[in-house]
Amino acid sequence: MTKEKIFLRDVFATKILKAEECREYLASIIAAVLDIDKDYVIHNLKLIDTEVSQNIHNKDQEVDVIVENNEMVVNIEINTLNTKQSRIKNNAYIAQLIIRQTYPGELYKIKPIVQINVDCFDAYLKNEFIYHSVLMEEKYHVKRSDSNIDIYDINLDFLSNLDYNQIRNLSEKDLKWLLYIFVCQDEALKNNLYGGNRMMRKVEKKMEDFMKEFDSLLYYNHDEFREAELEELRQDAYKEGKEEGIEHGIKQGIKQGIEKGIKKGIEQGVKQGVKQNSIETAKKFLLEGIEPSIVAKCSNLTIEDVDKLKEEIEKD
Repeated sequence: MTKEKIFLRDVFATKILKAEECREYLASIIAAVLDIDKDYVIHNLKLIDTEVSQNIHNKDQEVDVIVENNEMVVNIEINTLNTKQSRIKNNAYIAQLIIRQTYPGELYKIKPIVQINVDCFDAYLKNEFIYHSVLMEEKYHVKRSDSNIDIYDINLDFLSNLDYNQIRNLSEKDLKWLLYIFVCQDEALKNNLYGGNRMMRKVEKKMEDFMKEFDSLLYYNHDEFREAELEELRQDAYKEGKEEGIEHGIKQGIKQGIEKGIKKGIEQGVKQGVKQNSIETAKKFLLEGIEPSIVAKCSNLTIEDVDKLKEEIEKD
């Protein structure tokens, strides 16, 4: 039987990372990701105002957790859904963190920016725990000398598939050990794993405080949120398909209207455009790892068509 996947909700994860009593825990996570000394993080990086935009026209530009010193800026984002909007939001944060370091009439002195995305999903579908992205030249895969942005995507879904014994045997400095508490809802296992660690007991205590106030709202079911993510993909695909179908239909209609009449040509072109877009949408879903039966429902293709597309993708 498949293990139910439960994750700590993003709003509570953020509150825990920003809590004064959990400051050492936050430092431990940053140190583990960047492979630097935890004491350096504790004594040199400070929590700062999470409102990153200085432009009054930019709304909702508040990051989850941000620490900074004279050498770097570290932003931590807790991402529940792998949607286009959340990716745009995270990229916007990086841009704002650069812009706010520039001042009129002064030479640009941009501190390196590190964005740590704690994701409840596998961002690249490669079944890795952590991914590291930088700006680089595409052909030769050489990092740009002027690049000062590092992005780390941490895959909590990877942790949800690990056995408790695999976590228990890890070092207490290991990032997997530190973050497993975000996906473990079994209080007995949690106590066995973290009960002897002073820092983690503070994190557990914070979770217990939230549990008293919010009860079941502390955690969410991964499958329920995955359905919400699929709904956004369906809506985007429908909107994109409608626009592309109309555009394609007009082009086809003009071409066929010369011979058979503009009206008939446009109608046929729209159908062809929508059909082609359904195929492209299905390919995108399949590349995301979505089950063919779900893809068929979302794209209005037959299961036979979807299976054929899957075979073509696997061949490529």
